[in-house]
Amino acid sequence: MQIPSPLRPLARTIGRRLFGYILPGRRVYDPSTTGTYRLDREFVVPNGQNIFDPAVFGVYDLASEIVMSKAEAPDKQPLNLDICCKQTQIHRRQSARTLDADRNHVALRSLERGTGICLDACSPRPVPIVKQTIQQLGYTYKAIDISPAVPEVQREDLQQLSFADNTIAQILSVDTLEHVPDYKLGLREMHRVLMPEGLAVIHLPIYYFDKPEGEPIRPGVDPWEHTRYFSAREVIAAAIAAGFILMRAQFCLDYGALVAVLAKPKPTAVGPAGA
Repeated sequence: MQIPSPLRPLARTIGRRLFGYILPGRRVYDPSTTGTYRLDREFVVPNGQNIFDPAVFGVYDLASEIVMSKAEAPDKQPLNLDICCKQTQIHRRQSARTLDADRNHVALRSLERGTGICLDACSPRPVPIVKQTIQQLGYTYKAIDISPAVPEVQREDLQQLSFADNTIAQILSVDTLEHVPDYKLGLREMHRVLMPEGLAVIHLPIYYFDKPEGEPIRPGVDPWEHTRYFSAREVIAAAIAAGFILMRAQFCLDYGALVAVLAKPKPTAVGPAGA
């Protein structure tokens, strides 16, 4: 018998609750309707707003759609950096001692000495410490931005750079990709213009670390004009798909950021036919 459309949500709710009685201590996780889980109750939130409470639940099995409490879960669970991040940020708020969370300081520590052009991608107005450090490392400093604030900055779209292939020695990108509509195309353009064995150091805000994919921005919620709530895993995967080799990945759990050092490998030599 087919359930009439208006009654289907009610039928699903009844079914979930009956299933909860059949399997005490467990709940079926319905990502279209259910939000924060607690052992004694269930909160319902609007579609698309899924909240997972790591303080109560340890395991969500994608195949069975069953969420187990920590008491039921296996003793040995894989480390989840998103749960660690919550604990880290609580500690940061409560501790008198904090680490340097200046985005430019953190990113600049990953730059190596060298020669050639180092792109500051992107910065509408050069930051003195960034320009000075890049020049002290031996590079020619070149700032780019889609909306330059001063003549020193060259107008460029990270999704369509004007530089020729293999002409840039290093790229420093601090909190830029989260503003680029197609960040994957931006990564491919960085890869294209870098010289072989050149490095791109990217720093960007991260909302998730272990989650396979991030989330689209909810309209009217984000005040910084970001294009996406990024996951570290998806950014790293996109960089590898663009042709980069991941050299280092620093997870800044205390303030929610990823620093990735990406290398462009030398082209693979093609031997003679039949070799």
